[in-house]
Amino acid sequence: VLGDLNAQLGKVGKDEDHIVGPFLFGKTINNKTMTKIKELLMEYCMTHNLQVANTFFDYPTDSLISYFGMGVKPMDEIAPTKFSQIDHILALQ
Repeated sequence: VLGDLNAQLGKVGKDEDHIVGPFLFGKTINNKTMTKIKELLMEYCMTHNLQVANTFFDYPTDSLISYFGMGVKPMDEIAPTKFSQIDHILALQ
């Protein structure tokens, strides 16, 4: 599954380390809606034995970003408060 899943993954939970790899942009989630989306994605991955494959590969930070907030210019300094990684690739474990 490849797509714009709109899920900020944030900090990896203790039961999520087999689903989400160590290479994430940003370790916090910006709001409650994004927290719910992450929970739904984790549940979907657990149910279907999937992992977020793009989080298991080490890429430069600027390659991880797939969203920037309102008023942010693409060339602004990269910071988790302005940019997010919300597009993901799901693959069988």
